[in-house]
Amino acid sequence: MAFPLLLTLITITPTLDCQLKYYKAVLEGTVKLPSTEEMVKNMEDDYRERMSEGDGLNRLVAHGMGEKLWGYLEELGGEAGFEPYEPATRKLSEAAFRAVRTDTATFKNDILQRVDSENILHIKQSVS
Repeated sequence: MAFPLLLTLITITPTLDCQLKYYKAVLEGTVKLPSTEEMVKNMEDDYRERMSEGDGLNRLVAHGMGEKLWGYLEELGGEAGFEPYEPATRKLSEAAFRAVRTDTATFKNDILQRVDSENILHIKQSVS
Protein backbone atom coordinates (compact mmCIF):
# COMPACT_ATOMS: atom_id res chain seq x y z
CA MET A 1 0.00 0.00 0.00
CA ALA A 2 1.38 3.43 -0.91
CA PHE A 3 0.33 6.97 -0.13
CA PRO A 4 2.52 9.12 -2.39
CA LEU A 5 0.83 12.43 -1.52
CA LEU A 6 0.52 11.89 2.22
CA LEU A 7 3.77 13.64 3.08
CA THR A 8 2.87 16.80 1.20
CA LEU A 9 0.38 17.73 3.92
CA ILE A 10 2.60 17.72 7.02
CA THR A 11 6.18 17.33 8.11
CA ILE A 12 5.83 13.76 9.23
CA THR A 13 8.90 13.12 11.41
CA PRO A 14 8.63 16.01 13.91
CA THR A 15 4.85 15.65 13.95
CA LEU A 16 4.94 11.94 14.79
CA ASP A 17 7.76 12.46 17.27
CA CYS A 18 5.83 15.15 19.18
CA GLN A 19 2.54 13.26 19.04
CA LEU A 20 4.19 10.10 20.38
CA LYS A 21 5.90 12.01 23.20
CA TYR A 22 2.57 13.64 24.06
CA TYR A 23 0.76 10.28 24.00
CA LYS A 24 3.46 8.83 26.27
CA ALA A 25 2.94 11.73 28.69
CA VAL A 26 -0.80 10.99 28.69
CA LEU A 27 -0.16 7.31 29.46
CA GLU A 28 2.28 8.22 32.23
CA GLY A 29 -0.23 10.66 33.74
CA THR A 30 1.90 13.76 33.12
CA VAL A 31 -0.83 15.17 30.88
CA LYS A 32 -4.52 14.87 31.66
CA LEU A 33 -6.79 15.10 28.65
CA PRO A 34 -9.77 17.45 28.80
CA SER A 35 -13.29 16.04 28.86
CA THR A 36 -14.78 14.76 25.62
CA GLU A 37 -17.14 17.74 25.56
CA GLU A 38 -14.25 20.19 25.90
CA MET A 39 -12.25 18.45 23.16
CA VAL A 40 -15.24 18.53 20.79
CA LYS A 41 -15.79 22.22 21.57
CA ASN A 42 -12.10 22.98 20.92
CA MET A 43 -12.26 21.10 17.62
CA GLU A 44 -15.40 22.96 16.52
CA ASP A 45 -13.92 26.33 17.55
CA ASP A 46 -10.73 25.57 15.60
CA TYR A 47 -12.74 24.57 12.52
CA ARG A 48 -14.83 27.75 12.68
CA GLU A 49 -11.65 29.83 13.04
CA ARG A 50 -10.07 28.12 10.02
CA MET A 51 -13.19 28.67 7.92
CA SER A 52 -13.33 32.37 8.83
CA GLU A 53 -9.68 33.15 8.06
CA GLY A 54 -10.61 34.27 4.56
CA ASP A 55 -7.45 33.05 2.87
CA GLY A 56 -9.28 30.80 0.43
CA LEU A 57 -9.40 27.95 2.92
CA ASN A 58 -12.39 25.72 2.38
CA ARG A 59 -13.83 22.70 4.10
CA LEU A 60 -11.90 20.32 1.84
CA VAL A 61 -8.53 21.50 3.16
CA ALA A 62 -9.52 22.79 6.60
CA HIS A 63 -7.71 19.85 8.21
CA GLY A 64 -4.35 20.98 6.79
CA MET A 65 -1.82 22.35 9.25
CA GLY A 66 0.32 24.62 7.08
CA GLU A 67 2.02 27.26 9.23
CA LYS A 68 -0.12 26.22 12.21
CA LEU A 69 1.89 23.01 12.49
CA TRP A 70 4.78 24.56 14.39
CA GLY A 71 2.51 26.24 16.96
CA TYR A 72 0.67 22.94 17.40
CA LEU A 73 3.93 21.08 18.05
CA GLU A 74 5.05 23.77 20.51
CA GLU A 75 1.71 23.50 22.30
CA LEU A 76 2.11 19.71 22.62
CA GLY A 77 5.63 20.15 23.96
CA GLY A 78 4.55 22.83 26.42
CA GLU A 79 1.72 20.72 27.82
CA ALA A 80 3.80 17.55 28.07
CA GLY A 81 7.10 19.16 29.11
CA PHE A 82 9.39 18.42 26.17
CA GLU A 83 11.19 20.48 23.54
CA PRO A 84 9.21 19.86 20.36
CA TYR A 85 11.99 20.30 17.78
CA GLU A 86 15.24 22.08 17.05
CA PRO A 87 15.14 25.25 14.93
CA ALA A 88 17.09 23.40 12.23
CA THR A 89 14.25 20.87 11.95
CA ARG A 90 11.79 23.59 11.02
CA LYS A 91 14.28 25.14 8.59
CA LEU A 92 14.88 21.76 6.91
CA SER A 93 11.17 21.16 6.59
CA GLU A 94 10.43 24.61 5.17
CA ALA A 95 13.33 24.38 2.71
CA ALA A 96 12.17 20.95 1.53
CA PHE A 97 8.57 22.07 1.04
CA ARG A 98 9.71 25.22 -0.76
CA ALA A 99 11.92 23.15 -3.08
CA VAL A 100 9.11 20.69 -3.83
CA ARG A 101 6.68 23.47 -4.64
CA THR A 102 9.00 25.72 -6.65
CA ASP A 103 11.39 23.29 -8.34
CA THR A 104 9.15 20.33 -9.07
CA ALA A 105 11.38 18.91 -11.77
CA THR A 106 14.72 19.18 -9.96
CA PHE A 107 14.11 19.23 -6.19
CA LYS A 108 15.25 15.61 -5.87
CA ASN A 109 18.76 16.73 -6.79
CA ASP A 110 18.93 19.22 -3.90
CA ILE A 111 21.00 18.42 -0.85
CA LEU A 112 19.55 19.47 2.49
CA GLN A 113 21.73 18.88 5.52
CA ARG A 114 21.51 19.75 9.20
CA VAL A 115 24.68 21.63 10.20
CA ASP A 116 23.83 22.04 13.88
CA SER A 117 20.73 22.59 16.02
CA GLU A 118 20.19 26.04 14.47
CA ASN A 119 21.48 25.85 10.90
CA ILE A 120 21.04 23.91 7.68
CA LEU A 121 22.85 23.67 4.38
CA HIS A 122 20.82 23.72 1.14
CA ILE A 123 22.77 22.97 -2.04
CA LYS A 124 20.93 23.11 -5.35
CA GLN A 125 22.58 20.79 -7.84
CA SER A 126 22.05 21.19 -11.54
CA VAL A 127 20.93 18.26 -13.63
CA SER A 128 23.41 17.15 -16.29
